[in-house]
Amino acid sequence: MSEINREPKEVEEQLVVVLTNKNMVSAEELVNRISETKQKYQHLVYDNFKVGLVKNGTDFQLAFYGVRKENAEELKARVDKEELVKKNVDEAELKEFLRLRKKFDKVKE
Repeated sequence: MSEINREPKEVEEQLVVVLTNKNMVSAEELVNRISETKQKYQHLVYDNFKVGLVKNGTDFQLAFYGVRKENAEELKARVDKEELVKKNVDEAELKEFLRLRKKFDKVKE
């Protein structure tokens, strides 16, 4: 298994839905909404902003996302979780190896 990445990853958080297929607006109004939303959230910890299309069943939404680096607490939680998964996988692989070794050692005799 590969090494655990201990560098902070980017985290996308959906901040607000700016448009849905049920409340369509003109392009100018959409640009104004996005600009207002960016101004509203600009002072927060986000490094970047993205606009993305999200499908919910038959509905579509245009959502505004804030992108930031993981904080220390989130990074620690992610690394701990990945280390636990890696440990469990390693233990399972070792157990399977020993089982197969025992099985095939009997066949050789």
